Amino acid sequence: MNGLSKKSDEFIKEMKLSLNRKEVVQLMAVLMEHYDISAEELKVNASVSVSDNKTEQSSLSRSAPPITGQLRILSGVGVVLPSNKVLYYDGSQNKGERSQAYHYMREKLAMPKGYAWHIMSRAELAEIRSYQRDIDKLLSQFDGGVTMFADDDEYILEDNRLKSGYVRYLADLN
Repeated sequence: MNGLSKKSDEFIKEMKLSLNRKEVVQLMAVLMEHYDISAEELKVNASVSVSDNKTEQSSLSRSAPPITGQLRILSGVGVVLPSNKVLYYDGSQNKGERSQAYHYMREKLAMPKGYAWHIMSRAELAEIRSYQRDIDKLLSQFDGGVTMFADDDEYILEDNRLKSGYVRYLADLN
């Protein structure tokens, strides 16, 4: 943990063993508020410490561009993409059947009302992948938010023939 005090290093190791992702996000929010740390300040400090770690540096070079105001959260719904589509914050965490996905969407079970939801397409998946790191950060801010964890060929897409897989829903905001 380059440059951290022994006390901080031990604390971080303990937190990694004790907290899940959602709890870490909540802890970070509380600490940022308590110490009056802005998100921009956190990004600057994080990028400095990441550059010291070669493994993280190589993954950083392959990662998506930073959030530049093109992505935003639509409260209780999901992440708004630059294409003006919203990615529903929840997705299947287990592989399911295509028919189940259509049933879920048709019945609008637990999905926000007032949107014309559809199953993600190849083009939408490509857009999401180009911002994946930032989208995953935003999705993790939702209670029950599911990140884009699966490989591309594991998602049921509107324009593929996969009979079972993971599902993501989107809607146009136009």
